[in-house]
Amino acid sequence: MRTPFISACLVGAALVSGIASAAEAPIECPLIRPTGLTPQQVDAVVLEDLARSVGRVGDEIDRSKTFTQLDVGTDTQFHFALFVVRVSEALGVEDGVAFHDIAKARHGGNSMALTVQEFLDASRAAYAQGKDGPPPAAIEGARYKLSSTMSVPAPSPARGWSLVSCRRDQVGFQRVDGEGRMSLAYVSVLGLPPFKDTATFITLATQQTRQAFAKFGDAKTLDVAKSGVDYCVAFRFASATLPVKARGRTCYENAKAHGGYGAYFMRIGDVPDEELQAEADQFIGAVFKARP
Repeated sequence: MRTPFISACLVGAALVSGIASAAEAPIECPLIRPTGLTPQQVDAVVLEDLARSVGRVGDEIDRSKTFTQLDVGTDTQFHFALFVVRVSEALGVEDGVAFHDIAKARHGGNSMALTVQEFLDASRAAYAQGKDGPPPAAIEGARYKLSSTMSVPAPSPARGWSLVSCRRDQVGFQRVDGEGRMSLAYVSVLGLPPFKDTATFITLATQQTRQAFAKFGDAKTLDVAKSGVDYCVAFRFASATLPVKARGRTCYENAKAHGGYGAYFMRIGDVPDEELQAEADQFIGAVFKARP
């Protein structure tokens, strides 16, 4: 299940890496089924992706309405296709499988005629048919496709790392280090306001980083500063109450872009700063060595 870090704006997107396997084609994301979701959590996943697709707040969605009735844009079919893909990726089911049978039985095969409640019911049923299992192991030297132009390198060495999230807007890895320690490395596409200047960007990044790590209590360390890359800022975080430390970087694609990408590397447990920094530099450096 997605953590607050994955949803937070500062967890970041990636691009084609400069590692040795750069000549190889990126790997298409496998379906990854999140384990142990309750029916209510499945509903939350579907509603979150639906709200994003139709540009509404989740609490404002009328479950008796269809997607077409809720979508206020002009590209409803495209938005619906993205919604289906996002739900499929988030729940680890094949595209459209969750909605096919109910659409055929009730709406002549037209999935866009389903109500929100029917989407929820069908998604619950499709998820329940799956079986829990461990996430796939990360592959040494592999790059995982994030979008049509971006890909994310696995941490190196990849031994011990699992691919726990692989979607068109995020790729994430996890490693259980033992003795109560865990490592997380994520990249994802970001929606950002138009770039104004570095000072404004740093203020925004500071606010979003603080919000992203708020569940770990007050920050002992929260430093955000311009990095060496144009239109990029880097952050350092350490919790004042829990053994949690993170490093990351967020970038606009360019000065005129309305979005961007970033990356973060986090360790949970008693870890020396030097060890964290070395691993974070390796991962983030591989992610940002080339630009899309």
